[in-house]
Amino acid sequence: MLIKNRRPITLANCLYKIQSKVINNRLQTILPDIINPNQKGFTGGRKITDNTMTVNEIIKYCIKNKLPGIITFYDFEKAFDSISHDAIYRTLLHIQVPTKLTNLIMQLLTNSFAKIEINGKNTDKFIIGRGVKQGDPLSPTLYVMVIEALARSILEDKSIIGLPLDNTNRRIKFQGFADDSSSMVHNNDQLNLVLQHFNQFCTATSSKLNIDKSVSITINNPDTTNSVIPISNKPERYLGYYFTGTGIHRKLPEILNSIRSSLSLWKTTSNSIKTKVNILKSFALSRITYYSYIEEFNDDEIKEINKIADWFLSAPNNKSPNGFKVFKLMSSKRANYPMDQGGWNLWNIKNRQKAQRLWMINQIINKIETNKIESEYQHSWKHQISTKTITSDYLFKNYNDWIQIKVKKGLLDGLKSIKNKDGKPLSLAEWYSEINNLNSFTPKTEFQQCLQLTGYSYINLFNNILNIKDPKSRNTLFKFQARCLPINFIHNKPCRLCNENLNNDPYGHLFFKCKKTLKFINFNKLKSFIFITSGRGLNWSLDITRSRRNISIKNITYKIPEGRKSDGEINMDYNNTRFHKSHFQWNYKAIDFDLTRCFAYRNAIALITRNAWMAQ
Repeated sequence: MLIKNRRPITLANCLYKIQSKVINNRLQTILPDIINPNQKGFTGGRKITDNTMTVNEIIKYCIKNKLPGIITFYDFEKAFDSISHDAIYRTLLHIQVPTKLTNLIMQLLTNSFAKIEINGKNTDKFIIGRGVKQGDPLSPTLYVMVIEALARSILEDKSIIGLPLDNTNRRIKFQGFADDSSSMVHNNDQLNLVLQHFNQFCTATSSKLNIDKSVSITINNPDTTNSVIPISNKPERYLGYYFTGTGIHRKLPEILNSIRSSLSLWKTTSNSIKTKVNILKSFALSRITYYSYIEEFNDDEIKEINKIADWFLSAPNNKSPNGFKVFKLMSSKRANYPMDQGGWNLWNIKNRQKAQRLWMINQIINKIETNKIESEYQHSWKHQISTKTITSDYLFKNYNDWIQIKVKKGLLDGLKSIKNKDGKPLSLAEWYSEINNLNSFTPKTEFQQCLQLTGYSYINLFNNILNIKDPKSRNTLFKFQARCLPINFIHNKPCRLCNENLNNDPYGHLFFKCKKTLKFINFNKLKSFIFITSGRGLNWSLDITRSRRNISIKNITYKIPEGRKSDGEINMDYNNTRFHKSHFQWNYKAIDFDLTRCFAYRNAIALITRNAWMAQ
């Protein structure tokens, strides 16, 4: 990496950060009034996706109507580090920040010294003569205030026309997210006018435009003769998305390859299902969340995402994500439900993407309703909705989906946002829950119904399981009741215990019908088994590798203590927590007993929930 592209982070002391944060909080209250709506960076209530959506909408409209255009993405060389202190001072005076507050801000910036740590050693201290500190809470706010002068000069220049979003006279010239700026013009002459404003701004603030890293993409072959900014024919990155002259370039395949590599490292360690789900959502699926607001995933891509999730959650640790057939421990549909309902709380990617888009539409409808529209594309969508001439493909599809949800909820109140009980527009989480509830889960077999304990709902049941302190016992009991032990793939095959056919419901057979299971279970052995494997004795966890070994089954025998106790006495001992594992001796070698103990775990849950349902 070149030295000029390095951006050191400032490690300021706590007192400095507290003072800086207090000042920043006060300045934030006036930013929405002094910063133009096209600047989305570090201003409350504005979203980074507004700018990416605007760029995409412009490209799509120009292509539809065969209009030429140039969209340029600008890069400032060390933007935060190069802005002059004089420019900051002039800006604070111009917007009439109180003198005492202005002086306090300048004291934080001027006469400030720093050291750089290189290979564990500090350099001599040196004075910071310009720039704002990266890592200082106040820095982004000050930079946005200074660069506002550039945005205003371009937006107020009537000789710069800009590009259209729809068939009205509304056009977009310039927008920014802090220093990540972009301009939209018809031809190279217009682009040169924009560059004149950049040159004036750089002269006034000691900033410098990095021409080598700035780039333009073209729409419908405009005139780019003698262009100062390089013209690109490949996808160019802007605020996380990649754009070409035809719109957003899909990056999901590359992202999925990166996700596989990351999860392969996590796969080398043993974790419970709950931990795996948290890893999957935090380090993998979160990477696609930002893209799914605008970039629509097709069915094949969603299947690939689900395949990666199934591999991470269900496959043995030594199996790679490529070319390995995964026997899923739980159906994808059920896995999307919360843990207190027997699912894994895994994201339903298709529903989540739909929720993100409907949330965006609902937010815009609420802004139309309250007359608080800021973004240019939102003004365009308001016009399209009110005139019933929708030209945006994105708006057409998602607005119709929003209307359908509103009709299903029986809300016939016109163009008003869908709100929750508190009278606020539905949050993203509420939208996701709303869409999931349209396809609620119901058990498929009669034996699934039998697994529910009398007097207990699934929510009570799984809450009790999730409260078990021992992680291995908690994980295995959860697997049992959620029907995600590694036996779900054995359909229409002989039972390895009694040789009868499992048909299409291996759980129903192994829990209720298997002769070997029923013959094996007796009350005292079951008591000891439940005690030892529910966290008060020997701990173990069930995994798919151990459950597949072909070893003959041996009975479990227990060591009878002196003076054999009656069932009632054993019950009393168990309830008084005096039931000790030393009373029993384990002699079984068969890992196929992992299948047999399914029945025992059905009864273990009865003890956890303090229910009297036991096998005699």
